[in-house]
Amino acid sequence: MTAPATLQEAWLGAPDGRLCPREQARAWALREVWQEEGKGSYGLLPFVASKVKTNKDGKPIGKAPTKQAIGESRQPTSPRKTSTC
Repeated sequence: MTAPATLQEAWLGAPDGRLCPREQARAWALREVWQEEGKGSYGLLPFVASKVKTNKDGKPIGKAPTKQAIGESRQPTSPRKTSTC
């Protein structure tokens, strides 16, 4: 059963000091919930940064990223509109 191992490696793999896809998804979800609760933007970055971990030795067990790093990650300002064509 090499497929689950490959999928796990893809989901948890990232260079040391970076967020793996799982942690990126977690950060995105935390941001979405924060906004859905109408909390505004104050305190968002430190909150998200405290809940995710960077990779270390191929696993998401490293230090938490800085709030500046979270702020520089991909965060669209509004949802994309899709065409109905």
